[in-house]
Amino acid sequence: VGASLIRLRKTKVIVSELIIDLAITQADVQALRLTMLDGELFAYGENDARLYRVNPATKQVTVIMHDNLPHFLAASTPKEQDVIAFLTRDNRLAEYQKSTASIASRTIDLLPDASLTTMFIYNQRLYTVDTSRNQINKHARTQTGYDRGTKWLRDDEVVDLRDAVSLAIDGDLFTLKGNGEVM
Repeated sequence: VGASLIRLRKTKVIVSELIIDLAITQADVQALRLTMLDGELFAYGENDARLYRVNPATKQVTVIMHDNLPHFLAASTPKEQDVIAFLTRDNRLAEYQKSTASIASRTIDLLPDASLTTMFIYNQRLYTVDTSRNQINKHARTQTGYDRGTKWLRDDEVVDLRDAVSLAIDGDLFTLKGNGEVM
């Protein structure tokens, strides 16, 4: 009965496969998040000064140190697949550059006392959530990073973003809050 039901429902059974166990291959790993660039996985964590590049086909792990830019909170890969942008706990930006396989600091002009919790790159613009101002800002790209940006929410729009933890854009803008609400 089970196989017939699977066939009738046109269900595809997927068997998961362990690609790599970073805890076995790397001492004291604290990677808690994943992002992708050109088919490779990148594992990172707020309390880990290493970026782990994982090739799923070869199962090879390359460790890239980023001691000078610690505490990666969030990552976003633009559709051009040329970089991964990282937001740090202290409101700095870093980019993993595919062409050099290295991490470089990028500038972002922020208002004083900004408190960024997440970001997303869409159409060559960086969108950030500033919980201290309850605002989403849209930043244009500059030669060294991103400008101060403009408010994305109008002053008459009341949206509680104080506990926003993630952002996604596909033409529409979505936020995930810490309590599980998607707006």
